[in-house]
Amino acid sequence: MLPINQWFLCHLLSCFLGNVLASYEAMSQSESPIKDRFAAATFIYNNALYTYGGTTRDSLYSNDFLCTSINPNNGHIVKEVVPLPLPGPSCTYSQAVVVKDTVYLFVGSGPGLQSNDTIPIYTYDFAIKNDVWKRVNTTLVGATSGPPVRRDFTATLASNGIVYTYGGSDLSLSTNLNDIWSFDPVTYRYANITQPGQAYMAAHTATALLDGSIVFVTGSTSDNSTSTSNLLDPAFATVYNVYSNQWTVKSIGGAQVNARASASAVLAPDNSSIYLLTGNNAAIDWELEVFNDVFILDTVQWSWSKPDIQGTDFPRRYYGSAGFIDDNHLLVINGATGNIYNHDVNVLRVDANINPSFLWLSTPAEYLTGLRTDTDSLSGLSPGAIAGIVIGIVIFVAALLIIAWRAWDAIVSFIVHLHYNVLWKPRSGEPLWTETCRLISRFTLLVLFLAFFSFNLWQVLSSAKATLTLTASATVVPVPDIRFCFDGWPNGPEVDFLNLTNLGCRTDLGYNCRDFVTLLNASIHQPVFSDQLGDVDCFLFSPPRWFQLSDGNLQEGNGTLLQFTFYGNANVQGAIHVTVYPPGMDPNVVLYNITTTNIPQALTSQQIKKWLSNELNNKQTENIYDLSPSTYGSLSYQIQDHQYLQDNGWNQVGFLPILNHTAEVTTLFRPGVTNPMVQANSYMIGRLAVFPNDYALVTLREQKVFSLLNALGFVGGVFSLFVAVQAWLFGFRPNSPWGVVHRWSVGTLKRSIKQRLRNQFDSLRTPIPLVNPVHHRFSALSPTDRKQREEAGVVLDPMRDDIDQDNRLDLMERRMQLMELLFKSYYINDEIFKELDSAVKQKQNNDLLPLLGRSRDISMDSSGLPSGLPPRIPPMGLVLSTQGPSNGLGASHHSSVNVIAGDTNTDTDTSSIMRQRRLSSPILPMEFNARAHLPHFAEAPSYPSGRSSLEAPAGSDQSLLGNHRV
Repeated sequence: MLPINQWFLCHLLSCFLGNVLASYEAMSQSESPIKDRFAAATFIYNNALYTYGGTTRDSLYSNDFLCTSINPNNGHIVKEVVPLPLPGPSCTYSQAVVVKDTVYLFVGSGPGLQSNDTIPIYTYDFAIKNDVWKRVNTTLVGATSGPPVRRDFTATLASNGIVYTYGGSDLSLSTNLNDIWSFDPVTYRYANITQPGQAYMAAHTATALLDGSIVFVTGSTSDNSTSTSNLLDPAFATVYNVYSNQWTVKSIGGAQVNARASASAVLAPDNSSIYLLTGNNAAIDWELEVFNDVFILDTVQWSWSKPDIQGTDFPRRYYGSAGFIDDNHLLVINGATGNIYNHDVNVLRVDANINPSFLWLSTPAEYLTGLRTDTDSLSGLSPGAIAGIVIGIVIFVAALLIIAWRAWDAIVSFIVHLHYNVLWKPRSGEPLWTETCRLISRFTLLVLFLAFFSFNLWQVLSSAKATLTLTASATVVPVPDIRFCFDGWPNGPEVDFLNLTNLGCRTDLGYNCRDFVTLLNASIHQPVFSDQLGDVDCFLFSPPRWFQLSDGNLQEGNGTLLQFTFYGNANVQGAIHVTVYPPGMDPNVVLYNITTTNIPQALTSQQIKKWLSNELNNKQTENIYDLSPSTYGSLSYQIQDHQYLQDNGWNQVGFLPILNHTAEVTTLFRPGVTNPMVQANSYMIGRLAVFPNDYALVTLREQKVFSLLNALGFVGGVFSLFVAVQAWLFGFRPNSPWGVVHRWSVGTLKRSIKQRLRNQFDSLRTPIPLVNPVHHRFSALSPTDRKQREEAGVVLDPMRDDIDQDNRLDLMERRMQLMELLFKSYYINDEIFKELDSAVKQKQNNDLLPLLGRSRDISMDSSGLPSGLPPRIPPMGLVLSTQGPSNGLGASHHSSVNVIAGDTNTDTDTSSIMRQRRLSSPILPMEFNARAHLPHFAEAPSYPSGRSSLEAPAGSDQSLLGNHRV
């Protein structure tokens, strides 16, 4: 229990801390903030928890009628004050019950009540619009006096419609009580039904069941009215039956519950379970233990259980208010913890359909969506939902299989392309184990790179914030708003004018700034200070933007410092509380509608409400100083622009961040000592000099320690390092001169690129190097004289002098072919050469299109060429080949057909060539190269197995332009 003198001790010690972190955000609907309190009368009505009276920080008694509920549309908790035409009785440690629409308030302790007074009863009817609290005139049955006023008692509405008050302590806490009284809400009759030997109880809980039982658990008990109290054992419950007028003691098993007093007990929606919450061990202050656990008493099995509750536990407290506002939500508000008054709202969600489940809610979203589970489970799904999920998975898998079957050829082509063009690319002349090692190394480095990339991405997403301080010198600086509150000086109408508090303001250059000082209206708001010396008068200094202080430059600013002079009765032992606000962030300007400043205020309504709550509960500590009378003090300040990063995804990038600009002020204060000159002046009671710390514009810029740009730098550096390691281990492989734009251009863009290549590089009318061999005999499958020479063991020595011209030319062609092979394998990426070759052959195919229109009139001569074309060179052999992967000197594996043009004995004609071509490579249109007077086939740009090509003999006539196609 909390003794009455402990309340005064709280104020004397100035221990008004407070719980600023609410478990569930609450929105106040009242114009004035709601004060923290404990020991308020509590009841449930229309899915809302109501409280009346209680002890607040600044008053032992209060008459606030408050309502706490949850908005079912958005899940927000709403706190509001019930409007009353006339104020109700001030009280604390009271009890309340609801009968239909009428509330019955049993006052425990209140101003003017004496220990021998009968408990006053007030009623309030929700069905009457603008009703007021009305005192009930009670009558007595079988007694000469009614139940005396008390604290720590219970008033319980039983199932028979009668209210039963039981136990408690007198107002001085010197006498314990054991009397039980019945009150009829219809006849207003009190009856003393106390029986001999009843237990003395105080700070206990009482819960009515449907069978007429009232269950009393926890609390304190004593042997008689004056003996020392001890805590009741939670393993036993005292039960009174209103129908049989019998008392019984029930033994309770199950979980072990700590003995406690001043707890809250709530009947669950099942009407058979009792939820026990909060309480303390009723010890002296330094040994006081406060509880925040939850236990459930099963009154059928008479067993305690402790539920497994998910979420964050609510703060500890006693003398709180609790109740079920619906079948699934239990609210816990108010209460105290030592010298801390609870301001939070806690919501426990109970879902009896899931075994049951419990969760302390922390956001409105959790209220709207139901229970939050840490792991996904199908245990709560219906059989229909599970069947639907299984059917959906089967349909999805079937769809994937059908898509794979229909696109099998494309998938195989992609795999082949990935194998030959991306992964497996051995260079000619290297053993296979080098390529295998390269792939293993590449895969290892790729895994390391992905791990490093993921780590950097995680750092960006979870990066802390750092603040940079930027300082720029200035000749003038702005001035903050300052509030001065005179605490303890009388301000009533009986006070002489010269003894009223006042405030003067000047700069060191003599500028009178008194026009910027406003006396604040105490009826709108009056701050609460822990000393509570008496009346409080506040003045606000709030200058316009143009009023500034300079560094001594008389051409700018209005002075170098401000000097405030305080006036009042020097004989009063009071205090002057000084509060400094940054310009644009002064809630007093908004609340009191101050017009002396033209600086727009950037405060939100939520910030103002929080400030009001802190003011009333004495929780303001930043930039607040206490100045003693008859002293001179000094205060320096520094206004700074704090640029906070907004909660925006773009700020993860690290470029052009989105910031919130918030003005802040830092201050330093040096109190003065008692000044005899001030004491001699009976009207002036002190002075305060205010000046800047430094004549500078200070900016605090917030930024991410790790941003996406930083991560890209790190990732790029590691990627370059891995590429260098790969090149150092396995050598350098040339990159293509083309990029994504060249490769993936389509339509007109692609044609323009090829046309530009052809126009620029096809002027020499020569086969494209690195794609076409120097001579057809270098085809690996072509039966050339190279094979004959190898079989004969003939080796040409370039150092011999007797090599004829033909052999020397052959040797030069071999060396050139060898150089092309080496360059292609190790030094040059031949992609641009292949594209140029494709562009040239595409042009040749297009030039044959006009001939296709006259194909019926074209006749073939004996050489296999269109008749009418002048022979430019003697017929010679051609090799039709398809080029595969490179191997050896011949540059590539070929499948070829020899055609001897003009030979009447040839066994291979055009149709046979087409048949053989059909067997070895895709069917392509046959075309005639007019420049070589020789037929050959157009080739596909690229195939996984290589490029098909037709090599014309070196030295053939290239003068005739145009392509002809049949």
